[in-house]
Amino acid sequence: MVATFKNRSLNDIELIKISDLYGYKRDRYNGFDIFIAEPEKAVIDSIIKGNTPLDELNNAIKICDISKLERYAVRSGKKVSRITGYLLEMNEIESEILRDFLGNDRNIAYTYYEVKKNNWMVRQRFQ
Repeated sequence: MVATFKNRSLNDIELIKISDLYGYKRDRYNGFDIFIAEPEKAVIDSIIKGNTPLDELNNAIKICDISKLERYAVRSGKKVSRITGYLLEMNEIESEILRDFLGNDRNIAYTYYEVKKNNWMVRQRFQ
């Protein structure tokens, strides 16, 4: 996936808000500076876009720094935090940070992923 903050109309280029440009590192590739998402940011972006298979997200979580993933989820809002908490629980990781952030919020986070019954109030949205 390629993301840019410039306002251009290019095929297969995903435009994102400047406020979402965090969690990237600069790398040099063939004489050009490119920005590569950290694994934690890639997971968060995938949750937001909903375009990555659930098993790939579960595999990616295994290589993530959990505290950084939690911080990025909180920064991205309650819906993303709910889905991140659900994914962490699926990987047998408890997140008090996300539970504290969500507090008594009772809103449901809908996702296109097939989900099991859970306490994170994540439900599957049917197309």
